[in-house]
Amino acid sequence: MVPSTVMRATALALGLALAAGCTHANDPPVKSVAIATPRELVAIADDFPAALAKAKAEGKPLFVDVWAPWCHTCLSLRAYVLSDPAFVGRFGDKFVFATIDTEKDQNQAFVASHPVEAWPTLLVVDPRSDAVVLRWLGAATLEELSVLLDDAAAVYAGKGSAVASAAFATSSKLLAEGKRSEARKVLEDALDKAGPRRPALVDQLVSVLHKDDPPACVAVAGRELATLPSGTSRANVAIAGLACATSTKADPAPFVTALHAMADGKGALLADDRSCVFEALVEHYEKLEKKDDLKKTATAWAAFLEAEATKAKDPAARTVFDWHRMEAYLALGEPARAVPMLEASEKDFPTDYNPPARLAKIQLVMGKADLAKATVGRALARAYGPRRLRILALAADIAKARGDLAGEKSALDDAIALGDATKPTGGYAKLLEQLRARRAKL
Repeated sequence: MVPSTVMRATALALGLALAAGCTHANDPPVKSVAIATPRELVAIADDFPAALAKAKAEGKPLFVDVWAPWCHTCLSLRAYVLSDPAFVGRFGDKFVFATIDTEKDQNQAFVASHPVEAWPTLLVVDPRSDAVVLRWLGAATLEELSVLLDDAAAVYAGKGSAVASAAFATSSKLLAEGKRSEARKVLEDALDKAGPRRPALVDQLVSVLHKDDPPACVAVAGRELATLPSGTSRANVAIAGLACATSTKADPAPFVTALHAMADGKGALLADDRSCVFEALVEHYEKLEKKDDLKKTATAWAAFLEAEATKAKDPAARTVFDWHRMEAYLALGEPARAVPMLEASEKDFPTDYNPPARLAKIQLVMGKADLAKATVGRALARAYGPRRLRILALAADIAKARGDLAGEKSALDDAIALGDATKPTGGYAKLLEQLRARRAKL
């Protein structure tokens, strides 16, 4: 058996974060999409100007779910929060709703004007001024999102004079404009006056520090962790604090202790967010090569996810957990456990490239490169947007494992041509440069 740490590192190096969905670059934009509920929440899909115009005409704030189909947290938010009848009943008539798939070509102007650093990113926009009233990274429980949207609605109505509402509105606007240091100061100044909204402001601040100032991230997250109530913000702060502590070689113990308590079920979290807690701990133990702690945590993680998948209300809700289940099995050194799950997801969602792409990677890790070639071909036939870069990189890995130099070169050439045509940004731009360097060595 391949050691789990080696297997997981191999899988991550292959770029396992793959996407779902099916469309083509020349398809016309989908004008609306219904998130199924007893009373459907109808959102304008992939047409921000139309959504903004509708919100302006109706005199309502615009809620924008900025997502990607490979993002398990995005799928969790849709399956477990936005489709909740209580959410629809409370906010369905108070906002105009829009969804933006950041992988689609027609949304690249939006992505350029509203840069995304985490998925999902939730925005509330004032259509009268195009100003971002709320910018929230990641998911939230129904109760937490309700508080955020109540604050955003109050700001839109000119009644948001509370410190927290004002800080959210101002910092969101500054972050949307790329003025991160100014946003940081607004959040820091508001903390001690924010009252019951303080956890969300701490969360927002730590997310800024995580990227911009890891030492300050450790200090703020460590200071605030003991005071934060249970919930998504506490989990986010602990996960970011652990990452910052690791990168700065600070003491990770307070964050590890807090995360273990959350993994054990303490605190109101969406199942996907609790799974992220497990993931952070597993990655921590892998880096420290603590094999016993790693196995114990990964075993509990897998059991938790299997239970959540079993009780999911429908196949779409079940597939929320596919990515993390695969990660847990890899951490345990048992990749074969992912095969039935991914085969079931491909059967249930035959136009989704996520299941075959992930299955191809599992097959590669298992040493079944010939089988993986056919599987990755199905994924490429369904894929769209810049995420094709990752699947083409996988195709090159599979060809290399098969000793097919011509196939490896061809996949890399296709990826480079795609990158040259689409000019990707962020992580995709880094991946493209890695593929260029790899191709140059062949």
